[in-house]
Amino acid sequence: MNQPLTYSELIAKKEYLAAAKAYPKKRAAIESKLASVGGEKTLKKFVATYPSDEGKFDLAFKQAKYSQVVGLSTQAKMTILRKTMLAIAYVKTNQLDQAAVLNADLNSSKLTLAIALGYVHTARFDEATALNKTLNNKSLEKVIDTGRIYQQAIEKYQRDADDETKTATERKTAAANVQAFTHQLQTLGE
Repeated sequence: MNQPLTYSELIAKKEYLAAAKAYPKKRAAIESKLASVGGEKTLKKFVATYPSDEGKFDLAFKQAKYSQVVGLSTQAKMTILRKTMLAIAYVKTNQLDQAAVLNADLNSSKLTLAIALGYVHTARFDEATALNKTLNNKSLEKVIDTGRIYQQAIEKYQRDADDETKTATERKTAAANVQAFTHQLQTLGE
């Protein structure tokens, strides 16, 4: 008689669905493992078979559906990893203040840096500078200074683009410069 495989054997063989079927009490642990080390396809298949709020949250994050992650955050059980994922989703959806509040609990320097860069990308240089006081990061300091220069250029070219005394060509060139510098600002430090 063949003995059924143990939970550990099934996991070692990456038979996640079989493990979840044979060991229903371990489904949350299997889902968590897939969220942190599994691929998107495997997690998607698992969540389709064994749906849970946590699985939907983790899958949305893996699929980079950040506004969905934020929406699902009120239903999913929040572990340290999920709080970090939520904070990243907040950064990606430009909800930087919410990310900063979460990071007060997580105290992650990587997250602080991501939030500070988000502040730079949205021309909130004072907030970025305040965060950098805790990081004391020379590269971030340079990014903030460069961001301020880009913002000044954006404002100058925006004035030119709106200036009716300028020729149509000058206004068009100024508008293109606004777009170019805005893009530079929004991708600075990445």
